[in-house]
Amino acid sequence: MNNHTFMALGLVMAIALAGCSSTSPKWGDDAITYHYKCESGEMFTVVYARDFAKAWLELSEREYALKRIGQGPGGHFVLADDPPDTHHPLTLLTKVDQARLEFKGTVFKNCRIVN
Repeated sequence: MNNHTFMALGLVMAIALAGCSSTSPKWGDDAITYHYKCESGEMFTVVYARDFAKAWLELSEREYALKRIGQGPGGHFVLADDPPDTHHPLTLLTKVDQARLEFKGTVFKNCRIVN
């Protein structure tokens, strides 16, 4: 293998590895990640913005952007692009270490934070 071929292969590998190690800028360095497991066995991950005004739900290899609605204890999150005062196809309710997820007519309840 000559020097040019070796350098080209090295450059391709470096670019590929850099792509694998990148992080999503929307989450930021101060995002908070929780993994939940429900009584049904379903698992999902929620990444919260530090101020808990928005979050990202990872469920069944898909990602959903969420926004917090309402005030008060616990969190009530819906899809970020849902208009106000509408039926929400996805609702995440959180309180301390528990969560309840309603998604497309299915309710995942008694979900707890796991490591």
